[in-house]
Amino acid sequence: MDYAISVFAHLQKPNIFVWNSMIKGFVHCHSYQEAISMYKKLLVSSVSATSYTFSSVIKACTQVLGLSLGESIHGQALKLGLNSHVFVGTALIDLYSNCSEVRNARKVFDAMEARDAVTFTTMISGHCRIDELSFAQQLFDAMPEKTASWNALIDATQRLVI
Repeated sequence: MDYAISVFAHLQKPNIFVWNSMIKGFVHCHSYQEAISMYKKLLVSSVSATSYTFSSVIKACTQVLGLSLGESIHGQALKLGLNSHVFVGTALIDLYSNCSEVRNARKVFDAMEARDAVTFTTMISGHCRIDELSFAQQLFDAMPEKTASWNALIDATQRLVI
C-alpha cells in the first residue's frame, strides 16, 4: 500500500475509481482505520461515493465493530439511493449482524429489492449467531439457490449439539 499511497498523494484530482481502489486496498490489507480515514477524506472532496465505496467502507466498520459510524454511512447511502444495491445491502447486513443488531440487519434484508446467495447466507448467519434457527430455516427455505447457506445452518446446528 505504500506505493499506492505515494501515487495517490501526487494526484491532483483523483476520480472515484482511485478513491475506491485505495479504500478497498486498505480493507484488503486489514488496515480498517485507514480505509475509514480515506473515506472521510473522500467526503470532503468533490467526488461522490458509489455503491463500491459504501460496500468497502462498511466492511471496514464491521471489522472494527464501528456500529455508530456504520449507521452514519448507512444514512449517507440512503441519501444517495445506494442502500438497495446488493453489495451495499449485504455489507450492511453483515455490519448489523456482527454488532448484535440482527433486527436492523433484517430490516435491511427485507427492504432489498434484489438479493443473491451471499445476501441470504449473510442474513441466515446473523440469525444463527443469536440462535434464531427457525428464522434462519425460513430464510433458507425461501432461498432460490441453496448453495453457501448450508454452511451457516450446519455451523448453527453444531453449536446447539455441543
